[in-house]
Amino acid sequence: MEPGHNFAGPTEFMTDDRLILTFATGKKQFITMAKALAISLDLQMCDAPRAVITDSDDPELANLYDYVIRPVPGYEHWFIKLCGLEVTQAKRILFLDSDCLAVRHLDKIWETFEGHDFAVQGLWRSELQWYGDMTSVIRKMNLPQIPVFSGGFLYYERSENTENLFKRVFEHRDNYDNLGVQRNGGHVVDEVCISFAMAQLGVGTVFPDSLDFSVTPWGLTGHMALDVFKGECHFMKGLDKPRLRRPMLYHTAHANADLRYWMQVRKLLKMYRRAQTGPIDGLRKNRKPMRALTELYLKFFKG
Repeated sequence: MEPGHNFAGPTEFMTDDRLILTFATGKKQFITMAKALAISLDLQMCDAPRAVITDSDDPELANLYDYVIRPVPGYEHWFIKLCGLEVTQAKRILFLDSDCLAVRHLDKIWETFEGHDFAVQGLWRSELQWYGDMTSVIRKMNLPQIPVFSGGFLYYERSENTENLFKRVFEHRDNYDNLGVQRNGGHVVDEVCISFAMAQLGVGTVFPDSLDFSVTPWGLTGHMALDVFKGECHFMKGLDKPRLRRPMLYHTAHANADLRYWMQVRKLLKMYRRAQTGPIDGLRKNRKPMRALTELYLKFFKG
């Protein structure tokens, strides 16, 4: 299968054991984000095939992703992330929001999540304000607690449990306005629907945030070091009990106010496009002056 093959729907060709999935639809900036994610995955030598669901015909996406998939009816807005089982035959899917950047290799994530029908990174809560007064909603639904997590980082495997979980998720989506939960910008919140379904069916694992797989800068305290090229990202997070975070994936989660993120994106795209026009070996390019400097150094070097 040639990289960048376009699919309108399910295909028997996408039979990869592992697949990294993202989506980028609408505004050009979302397409740019998806490109940067792919380039960062290449830099960190993440060898799992990757697919992007998009309505864009940008040729760079076809070069950066193994599979380019058209949006599938029935999976609107944030729920696109759950269509992996329908549009591919992959056994294990790691969904990443397009505004993520890989800072380190992701093997540890695959190893940790393997064998779990569905997995997120977060914590269980029984009392909280989350898209409204979630405490009263939890009691109304007779649930002891629900998982709270970022929907920009999900893992799921092809199994009957996962299919049942997704079926319940979409039932909550269709009944969302009767749940007593607020929308986000007019949209049904996928995380809330997934959370309720996990709590009701007992399907899925909530891994602790301390694993530092994917981390957002919400609650940032002080300075942040972010350099995808050096494989470096660390910052203090948490207003009450600050803790040093060293994520494998930096998930900006607020790209419109994250200058650090866009500086990295610009550098990644610049490097990628220069490579497409024919990379120049820096040593060859500066061969004469470097040779002169090397000879001068060796003249005085007494090793």
